[in-house]
Amino acid sequence: EIKVYIEVKNDSVEITNIEGNLEKVSKIGVPQGGNVVVPGITLMVKKGMIPISDWYSVGHNGPGIYNLRVALDESFSENQPVIVYVQVVGNRGEKLISGQKEIQLKENK
Repeated sequence: EIKVYIEVKNDSVEITNIEGNLEKVSKIGVPQGGNVVVPGITLMVKKGMIPISDWYSVGHNGPGIYNLRVALDESFSENQPVIVYVQVVGNRGEKLISGQKEIQLKENK
């Protein structure tokens, strides 16, 4: 699960933080990627420059914390950091802002 923190300051959208943790799920619980919600928060997880997830998206309705469940491919390894690339997309599908952060995904104990 990836958490994206969004704030609005002076009428502009800001990505203030990106966090994540691992959660093991059965095959039936794996979310399908590829659908982009407009307006929305859209993200992809990469290892270096190589995508290890599809694009995932949730609707955006202002400031707050947005949770996205993401399926990672088999090249993912818990002991290596990943880069989460996030875009906030407006009503017409235009990119309002983007950001990325390197994080370490671990299971919550």
